[in-house]
Parts: sequence; C-alpha cells; structure tokens
Amino acid sequence: MGKKATNAEIDRRVDKIHQLLVMCASPSEIKRFAAAEWGLAPRTVDTYIQRARQQLREDCAIDRSDFVAARLLTLDKVVQEAMAAGQHSNVIGALRLALEVTGSMPQKSR
Repeated sequence: MGKKATNAEIDRRVDKIHQLLVMCASPSEIKRFAAAEWGLAPRTVDTYIQRARQQLREDCAIDRSDFVAARLLTLDKVVQEAMAAGQHSNVIGALRLALEVTGSMPQKSR
C-alpha cells in the first residue's frame, strides 16, 4: 500500500482532472492517466472525478448577465488588440459577435 496523499496533493490531482475534463478527456482516459502518473486505483480516480465535476458545476453556475458581461469584456480586449495589430477583419468579427451576444444585431430583411 502506497503513502497516503496530502490534502494539497489531492487538490492538485483534482485540479488536473478538472483540466482533463475541460479538454474532453473520457473517464477511462483519466483513469489511465492517473494510474500512470500517480499509481491510483480506478475507485480513487472515480472519487477525484466526482470532485472535479463538482468544480465544473460550480464554475458554470453563473448568472446569465454576469456571463454576458464577462464575454463582452473579453470581446472588447480582442477588439483593442486587433485594432493595435491592424487586423480589421478581426475587429469587425468581434464587434459583430458582441452585437449578437447583446441581441443588438439588426435582422436581415428577406
């Protein structure tokens, strides 16, 4: 039987599994990774995966207006950087997306 992991080590492992889930790794891929990297049994990895999924749920439990505001700030940054780089098509694309996100995009007439 191996040495028991510290709480800090468990947190680091759960964070890594969180990253793997975000990158669309399957549970079987995560179990293989955890066995190779940390020598963990599948049942232990299942517990870590549950904790990582709880983190994902908490990450996504955001008010719609907060989410939209954060994405608009990101798009503003893209516009600034694209303008500075002279990438005008990227500026137009980011502005168009901002209009769509806010529901301000005029509808095309048919």
